[in-house]
Amino acid sequence: MAGWANVSRRSHNMVMQRALSSAQILKGLQDDVASIKTRRESILKDIEQMALEDREDAEKAAREAQAIADADAEKEDPEETELSEGEDEDE
Repeated sequence: MAGWANVSRRSHNMVMQRALSSAQILKGLQDDVASIKTRRESILKDIEQMALEDREDAEKAAREAQAIADADAEKEDPEETELSEGEDEDE
């Protein structure tokens, strides 16, 4: 019977080691998931910031393009741009 007790203890120890190993693996995976979630949030914030900067750059470019167009229109016909809306040249 003493032989069976040793086998039983060894089996128990192996099961406990595997359980501990599984718990460590699970903890490692949970840590990895938490790290991935944190990184994902950081990436999303970076994307939002880049989108905001792109929008601001597009608005700035549109303003600059409008200023150039206005300056070109002024060069082409200065009198036409000086008239108020609804006025004729004859007035």
